[in-house]
Amino acid sequence: MIIAINFLTILLMVFVIYKAIDKTPKETKKYEEVKHKWAIFIFILLLGACVRLIGLDKLPAGLNQDEASIAYDAYSLLENGYDRNGYVYPVYPVAWGGGHGPFYMYFSMIFMKLLGPTVFAFRLGNAILSVIALACAYFMLSKMFKTKYALIGMFVLAISPWNIMLSRWGLDANPLPSLFLIATTLLIYAIDKKSTWLYAVSAGMYSVSLYAYASAYIIVPLFLLFSIVYLLVKKKITVKQLIISGIVFVLIAIPLGTFWIINFLDLEEITTKYFSIPKLSTLRSESAFNFSRGGIGVWFESIIDYLELVILLKADDVMSNSIYEYGIYYMFAMILSVIGIVITTIKCKNKEFNYEYIVMCIFVAATIFTLMIGVNINRIHIIYIPILFFILKTIEWIGERSSKLLTVVIVMFIITFGCFIRYYVTDFNADAESYYFESFDKAVLYEKEKGGDKTTFVTPKVNGNYMLVMFYTKYDAKEYMNTVKFYDIDYEFDIAESFGNYKFYLPKEIDYTANYIVHNSELDRFDKTKFDITTFKYYSAVIPKIK
Repeated sequence: MIIAINFLTILLMVFVIYKAIDKTPKETKKYEEVKHKWAIFIFILLLGACVRLIGLDKLPAGLNQDEASIAYDAYSLLENGYDRNGYVYPVYPVAWGGGHGPFYMYFSMIFMKLLGPTVFAFRLGNAILSVIALACAYFMLSKMFKTKYALIGMFVLAISPWNIMLSRWGLDANPLPSLFLIATTLLIYAIDKKSTWLYAVSAGMYSVSLYAYASAYIIVPLFLLFSIVYLLVKKKITVKQLIISGIVFVLIAIPLGTFWIINFLDLEEITTKYFSIPKLSTLRSESAFNFSRGGIGVWFESIIDYLELVILLKADDVMSNSIYEYGIYYMFAMILSVIGIVITTIKCKNKEFNYEYIVMCIFVAATIFTLMIGVNINRIHIIYIPILFFILKTIEWIGERSSKLLTVVIVMFIITFGCFIRYYVTDFNADAESYYFESFDKAVLYEKEKGGDKTTFVTPKVNGNYMLVMFYTKYDAKEYMNTVKFYDIDYEFDIAESFGNYKFYLPKEIDYTANYIVHNSELDRFDKTKFDITTFKYYSAVIPKIK
């Protein structure tokens, strides 16, 4: 059904643009006032907050293994002052062996401290950052567009399937677009006001974003290089302002830089009673970047992925990132985006200073990175910020020619948003169960409460099963470190075979004295006369009957 709607809306969009071509822009003031603009702003902000915050622990239901890894380390730091690998406040946590971005681990600790170590508290920080980014989107766009278009841009971001979905689960990569958008808003205002302190704060935020996810290591420096050259040529930043901002950026980045120097040069790790700079057991660049993954075919795949995910705004194959029928900003928006790229490229040729160049710097930097890696949406999040600008640029082009056609475009967004929300709150959990392991927590906690201290076998059908068990049971980190045994396999991630009384596989022969946490599809292995089986939506706790 939604595919047919998307097809029809694309046809309608082509018609809207065709009808707009023959009309010349109306004579309007550049900063035309909008009645009740702050009421509209607050309405959009509340709408965005509602679709990001309501039912945060239930939609998506369950917890992804990467969320569990970050959440448990945050919990352990709060409880013990060290993570599951024994590192005291690590600059970069080792996690599975290849590490994960430290920003969200530490940021989520604020909300877990206030509300307890729950799924809701863990995800809350990312959702709040996303709402803050909505407000920043308006303030940034208001420096580039008339008020009504800035509000429309904020609305488009607020209802974007991509942005809604990334805000509702706690992958370390997901806060990065929000941090980058906040930093870029500060940069735009620094340019506008010629403010040294705003330049410095913006530089600080860009440096903080490096701690969120590894893609920032390439995108942020490239963007800053391109934009700084432009700002210097256009005399929008002084050498003094650049030096001060550079010092702020470098000071904040020093711990992270030290971490990577230690790891790339294979130096001794640094451990103190106040902080740690650990060594990873593997560097994930070996599996992420094209120069490590293979020949020309790999690069060709990245180009195809780029065309699909960036130009056509299609979904990737990861259910937690996107939904096939809706894409990034809804499927019809790809036409708006492509036209916006053309309009922006043309405007960048102007000799006078314009913010379009700053946007193109983001787009080019993110494009370079995208073509270097094995692509999925969470790795290239930043590129969808300039895409929003390109979409809005076309909307402005249409709106300046016909207010009626502008209304049609907005209605199209509203209708497709309604279809998306209906699917997301009804069928999404069932479709995404394999990513979030809904009801596994209930089976784990039931077994813990009713099963005693028996040996407990855990289904391997849950990716990262041991990590989820650790978070749900709030397993003691010291006991884990003393008893854990890892599979001896040549793999980039550390996968636990067992710790304590837990074994993370199912035996070939059923042990009738042991407990089991299994997927419901595995229940046919168990004799109901010998086990009490408590079944939840997808998983069950299997406990020997008491004789």
